[in-house]
Amino acid sequence: MNEASLRPLLGLTFWNTREAFAAPALTTRLTGLGGRVIERPTIAHLPPVSWAPFDEALARLTPDTWIVFTSATAVRFAAERIEVLGAAAAGLARASIAAVGQGTEEALLAQGLPVAIVPPTYQQEGLLEALRPHLEPGQPVWLPRAEDARPVLEEGLASAGADVRVTPVYRTVVPAGGLGAALDALLTGKLDWILFTSSSTVTNLFSMLPHQNAQRALRNGPAIACLGPITAETARGLGLTVTVVPQRQHLDGLVAALVAHVTGNTPD
Repeated sequence: MNEASLRPLLGLTFWNTREAFAAPALTTRLTGLGGRVIERPTIAHLPPVSWAPFDEALARLTPDTWIVFTSATAVRFAAERIEVLGAAAAGLARASIAAVGQGTEEALLAQGLPVAIVPPTYQQEGLLEALRPHLEPGQPVWLPRAEDARPVLEEGLASAGADVRVTPVYRTVVPAGGLGAALDALLTGKLDWILFTSSSTVTNLFSMLPHQNAQRALRNGPAIACLGPITAETARGLGLTVTVVPQRQHLDGLVAALVAHVTGNTPD
C-alpha cells in the first residue's frame, strides 16, 4: 500500500473541539491516519450545583427501574459521585440500563455495568422508541444527565406512562482560556476541518469567538463535520455549511465518514 492509502488524512489540519478529558480518543484516530490535530475544547463540564437529587434517586433505586444514560459524560460523573458516597458504580446493575449509543455503552461496560438497550439511532428519539416496548404503566425510569439536556426523552417517557425521575449529574459550560492556536489557524486559513460532537460545542464556539472577523472566517473557511443530525442542525442554524454527518454516530463512524469524503470513497 502507498502512503495515501495508509494515511489518507495527511496534510489536513483538524480542530478537535471535544472536552479536554475526551479529546484524545478522537485525536488518536485522526493522527493515526496522517491528520494534524489542534485540540482546543469549546466545551467543559462541571458537577451539578447540588448532588441531593441524584443521591436520593440512588437510595430509592429498585430492580424494576430503568436507568437511562444519554452520554458517556453522565456515566463518568455518576460513577465518580457513587464512589464519593462509598459505593461502587457496578451496584447500578441491580436495575436495567439503557445507553444512547456506542460511546455511552462503552463507558458503562468499563464500570462493569451490563447494557440492555442501545438503539440503532444514536440520539434521544431513537432511545425513546427502543424503550417503549419495555415499559409498564408507572414503571420507574431514572435519567441521570446534563442539567441542560433536551427534554425529548423525558417528555416521551412520561407520555408513555413511565414514572420519570431526572437528576442532573453535570453542567455544560464554556471553557476558560480562549481559543489559542485554533483561532490563529482559523484566521490564517490554515485549518481544513472543524469537528463538532455536540450542539454545545457549536454554540459555545460562537460565544468564544472574539470578533466578527472570526465569525466570518468560521462561516467561510474550514469544512465542518458534525457527529450527528442534532449537532448538524445547530450548526446550520448558526450559518455554517455542514459537509459531513456520519450515518454511524460514534467516533469511528465520524472518522470513517471524513476519510470517505476526503478520498471520494463510500464509508464502511
